[in-house]
Amino acid sequence: MTDRTDRAPPLPCRWTGGEFKPWNLDLARKYYKPGGTYDLVVHDERSQASHNAYFASLDTRWQTLPFGLEPEYPSRESLRHKALIRCGYTVEHDFVLPSDAAATLFAHALIEADDEVYTVVEVRGCVVRRYRAQSQSYRAMGKKIFEESKQAVLDYIDRELLGVSPPQAEERR
Repeated sequence: MTDRTDRAPPLPCRWTGGEFKPWNLDLARKYYKPGGTYDLVVHDERSQASHNAYFASLDTRWQTLPFGLEPEYPSRESLRHKALIRCGYTVEHDFVLPSDAAATLFAHALIEADDEVYTVVEVRGCVVRRYRAQSQSYRAMGKKIFEESKQAVLDYIDRELLGVSPPQAEERR
């Protein structure tokens, strides 16, 4: 039996009052060793309605962006990704280059290689920092963080890009 818990899919279990019983015993046997100790993490399903409302709100906001922002936000997804980055829901990678000039060249190469509408690249001296948005997929982000990031993104777009204060933003929704 191979210990493959690093890639184990979610395993729903039922609490009997004395033990957790997996719903799919074959799956449990495939990924977990008898006698092994594993952390149990509560997974709160986020609602499809909340997910759909979020993307509808993003679409509305994207369609009402002020003139001139189209190059930076050519799609709803580019708006979402960059807003996630600006709100701190990001994965960062630093690259240290031998010189400022090499960093500038490398940054341009990164922008060309990456989809620039989904990433943000900054150069500070000989350091290049690439920001990519954290995934909001069901698998990557639980209910609590999804709801926090969703609100942060919508508030950021309202305040910073549309110039609408939070009370006015509530009236729009």
